[in-house]
Amino acid sequence: MTQEPQPKSGRSMTTAVLFVLLTASLIGNVFLYAHYLQNGQQERAKKGELIFLQWKETQDSLTKAAAAWKEVREDGPADRDNQLKVYYGMLKPETVLEPLYSFNESGLTEMPLAELLQAGQELSDSSADWPKEYKNSVFALQVSVLKTAMEGTPEEQQKLQDVLNKLVEQAAKVDTSIESRERYLTLLAEKTWKEAALEMARIVSAYTPPAS
Repeated sequence: MTQEPQPKSGRSMTTAVLFVLLTASLIGNVFLYAHYLQNGQQERAKKGELIFLQWKETQDSLTKAAAAWKEVREDGPADRDNQLKVYYGMLKPETVLEPLYSFNESGLTEMPLAELLQAGQELSDSSADWPKEYKNSVFALQVSVLKTAMEGTPEEQQKLQDVLNKLVEQAAKVDTSIESRERYLTLLAEKTWKEAALEMARIVSAYTPPAS
């Protein structure tokens, strides 16, 4: 009788073990990659949220400041004494209808414009397009607005009004009406806010505050 060959049990077992190990390795790699993607998306969402909140705060401050600034200019020289008294703490703003107080409370001097522009530069396609001294220009604008409002010449006040109007126009290009994780992610990928931020940097860099 012809003897039938015995099954190669040892080789079959080795193949099965290798298959299980390979499958487990693939599953592990897929899990790690999915975890990596999730962490990356969370980081992008956090960055997008920060930019969204900074933009919204800047947007709100500029809008309020521009509206209050219009009232400050309409008051004219007749209310200059009251403006100065309010500013130097000699008169409570609640005692008069004081547009200057509203202008001061708009948050213009505390808005995170410099931080926002820096984020735009870091994420832009070409940092070389950005003005070199825009951070100093933002600071100079913020520290000079109240002095210009009270003591500036009509020409200086008009220049400030033009700057505010231009900044408001650029800030309005970004939609901050819906606050959500999805919006943070889409904002981070958009070019609109980066282009608007670059234009805002150019606007503040071109502005020269009145001499002290």
